[in-house]
Amino acid sequence: MKNSVKQLILMAALGCALAISAFWIFGQARYAQLLKLQVSKETMLKEAERQLKASPIAKHNPTLDIETNFDKDLFRFAQKYLGNKVEQASGKMMLLQFDWDDEISMNGETQTIRFQLDFDGTGRQAAFQKKYPELPDSTNLEIEEAVSKAKMFLFEKGIDTTGIPLAQKSSEVENDIQTHRIRFERKSSISDSLKEFHGVSIAGNTILGYSSGLEINEENFKFPKFEDTFNIVTAVGMAIIWSALIITLIVILFKRLRHDEIDFQDGIWFGVIVGFIFWISVALQSWPKWEVILFGGGFGGVFVAAGVIIGYAVAESLSRDVWPEKMKLFEQGIRGRLRFKEMGAAILRALIVSGIAIFSISAMAWFIGEFSFGYINLENDRLWIFEEFPGAIGSLMENIFQAVFTTLLFLSFLVAYIRSKTNRLLGILAITTAVLILSGLIHILLEPGYFSMFLMLPVALLFAYVMYKYDFMTTFLAGLLGFIYLDFNLIAIHPDGVFGLAGIMGLLLLLAIFATGVALVFNKQTLADVEEYVPEYVSRIAERERINKELEIARNIQFQFLPSKQPDFPGLDIASICKPAMEVGGDYYDFVHGVNDRLSVIIGDVSGKGVSAAFYMTMTKGIIRTLSKWINEPAKVLTELNEVFYNNSPRNIFISMLYGIFDMKNRTLTFSRAGHNPLMVRKGKIKEMEMLNPQGIAIGMDKGEIFAKMIREETVAIEPGDVFIFYTDGISEAMNGNGEEFGEDRLAETLNQYARLSAQEILESISKTVFDFAGNTPQHDDFTMVVVKVGD
Repeated sequence: MKNSVKQLILMAALGCALAISAFWIFGQARYAQLLKLQVSKETMLKEAERQLKASPIAKHNPTLDIETNFDKDLFRFAQKYLGNKVEQASGKMMLLQFDWDDEISMNGETQTIRFQLDFDGTGRQAAFQKKYPELPDSTNLEIEEAVSKAKMFLFEKGIDTTGIPLAQKSSEVENDIQTHRIRFERKSSISDSLKEFHGVSIAGNTILGYSSGLEINEENFKFPKFEDTFNIVTAVGMAIIWSALIITLIVILFKRLRHDEIDFQDGIWFGVIVGFIFWISVALQSWPKWEVILFGGGFGGVFVAAGVIIGYAVAESLSRDVWPEKMKLFEQGIRGRLRFKEMGAAILRALIVSGIAIFSISAMAWFIGEFSFGYINLENDRLWIFEEFPGAIGSLMENIFQAVFTTLLFLSFLVAYIRSKTNRLLGILAITTAVLILSGLIHILLEPGYFSMFLMLPVALLFAYVMYKYDFMTTFLAGLLGFIYLDFNLIAIHPDGVFGLAGIMGLLLLLAIFATGVALVFNKQTLADVEEYVPEYVSRIAERERINKELEIARNIQFQFLPSKQPDFPGLDIASICKPAMEVGGDYYDFVHGVNDRLSVIIGDVSGKGVSAAFYMTMTKGIIRTLSKWINEPAKVLTELNEVFYNNSPRNIFISMLYGIFDMKNRTLTFSRAGHNPLMVRKGKIKEMEMLNPQGIAIGMDKGEIFAKMIREETVAIEPGDVFIFYTDGISEAMNGNGEEFGEDRLAETLNQYARLSAQEILESISKTVFDFAGNTPQHDDFTMVVVKVGD
């Protein structure tokens, strides 16, 4: 055990070393040389502040905003096509923008003032833009005078305009002020496919803008069309993967909500924390723009929190089904319980995985740049290290939020969903690796995609294996650290490098995480020492399964009490059906063979539905079976049944029943009705329908005297072809989508239509007619019917 812990610590230390070495590798990559600042930001800022103080804007105390910017197409071209001339373009791709602006009131109107200076990585002033409420000199110049003024301005900046032809000039007039825009261009000495440009903007007699740099000469260079086409296809594929994953998550969410198999309680705090991080990041980057902070950050934070809560709830619910052991540590972590040996192991394993991943990505970035196989596709918002401290922290927090959401979606929900579809290791690894590659997560910086996908396949496979092998906390931390340190690696293009503030913060954070993992891995407390957390919905599911199991048992018992087959009785063709509305029901029918060619047919309906109704139905069957052995009169049987039932059941329970005795020797049917539906008869000879409805009240409504006085017997002659229908109100009161009942008239019409058929065919025809009538309307009552057809 001790040896395994030591090995884990050593491997984690190696992972940290790989992450740190990735800083250096990034710094050696070709793209880093293009963007790397050769002059510190502080030096540029001092020069910018000196020029600000010399301008009329300084007296208004405008707010400073520092941003980075670069031409992505130019950056791509330089990486792939400059070859050994990269050093000549070093530092010229990056622009550091110092922007002071404010709004002032002048002449009753709100005016915007602005002073912006851009420096490239060499410390050269590449551009400026000024906006004054009133021009120092508003004397309008003619276009040729403006060209001469622009040339003089460039000459004073040390630029020989004799070797730079005039490429463009234009003029416009606004508020009686004439603005001229003059642009000079020439072929770049670095490459024939590049051109050097200088642009000057003059309003009145005042120079308000200047820009310079390199551009791609589109007249003699175009990027390979197949690369751009592939990038578009890749972007569409990524959008499809993300959309499909999110849609799948939403579908599973609604399915589990419908089955009460999800719990949001645990994810609430997690979502609130991530939403708060998002809001703080917006506040730090937007300060002091209160409307953006309150509305953009506030509403955005709410949506972010909701997304994380939903994502975690679905991932937790799905994971608990397929491999619940993976969620135990993360569930304890969300509850603030972190001091477990397993938590230390998860942190150390995450350091190993993220270190290998970052080192691999850094090595591939160097490789494709060194041999011009591809290029780095970098976004401006990843260069947060050049922002002021609040903005930099805000950008870092925004990246943390993105990392949390992406890690949650892919490293938890994705693998749990795949695991729910297959338990084969190769299948899980193959599908997970493919999704990680096609979604763009692994080759997020490397282009073109067709090459970087191949290069980053081992990293994708590594994460797929970790997702399969280890708990969710390990994969979550590995993904989170990977995202964060991918940004920290960009410190390589900062003049201070690792020894600057951002670099020291990154190193200290890495060491702190490592130390925490080491300390926890020697902790004595383990997950086995704490009570396992069980979400409420799991308890509800277990209770529901217990109830369903009991209902299944009750259903089986109930059907055991119903006749297992139709009675084989000479002269009678009999068919029957009982379909409860719930798992068990209160409808009842039975056949009792008597002496002297007699057969009793009984059908009843206990008030209510479910287990209690089934219980009283079972009790009733036992009583009737006993009474039928020594009583041959239906009215007397029901009277005795009423007395026993009344004395042994609650007052709110009663039974309607129809009890009939077929006497084939005397060719008669004698029956009594205790508050039940009428007996429906279709006479074979005269082909007429009758509803036989003798007097009687339901069993259990009276102690006995009134019941005995009201119950009546009726005897009818039976002839060949006669059809008798015993049924419960679940048939006559079956409803369709419009709330309309099937009714006894439709039942009579259906019987009359199919009376020529056998008893079983009549039963099936009536059942189909009723069910077709109801359509998709849920069955609200038990469906029970007995068909007796008299033979020759």
